[in-house]
Amino acid sequence: MQKQGFSFEPAQPEDMEAVFGLIDARIQWMEERGIDQWDRQIYWEVFPRQYYEEARKQHRLFVLRQSHDCAVAGAVVLTDSDPRWEENQPARYLHNLVAAPTAKGAGSEILRCCEALARRQNCCCLRLDCVRSNEKLNRYYEAHGFVWVESFDDGGYLGNKREKSWEPPTASDGGVCT
Repeated sequence: MQKQGFSFEPAQPEDMEAVFGLIDARIQWMEERGIDQWDRQIYWEVFPRQYYEEARKQHRLFVLRQSHDCAVAGAVVLTDSDPRWEENQPARYLHNLVAAPTAKGAGSEILRCCEALARRQNCCCLRLDCVRSNEKLNRYYEAHGFVWVESFDDGGYLGNKREKSWEPPTASDGGVCT
């Protein structure tokens, strides 16, 4: 999938160091700005490199490439379930979305591509969670159509569940939600 100088595709083994570098760069960017989102030590304990390797092997890790140089500008883990959510409709769940601080529009493009992929897979919505205290991030997701569903406390992680939904396909559309 390609648009506006980016392409979106499943991650390859050779992308992994770039993905890890993006995560470190984004953590540093947040630390420099006093944003309480991803603590470096805790982040890598909860989401070690093996987590991303497994996601890649299971075709759940996607990268966003810049068209002009094929550099990885962003990444996301996209799953079909999440223990924090009830599974009452076909959905895709966004996790670990990261965009290079220097890649303008990369985060928005990842969200757009994830939605397009979910629609093609006959899903009815995209779901995610984000830290409750990051007002700017919550406004960002809201501006991209992700409405607040509920707040939660998961072992001290205070988060907000957000969802972007659309009308499910019907038989006359050529598909049904399964």
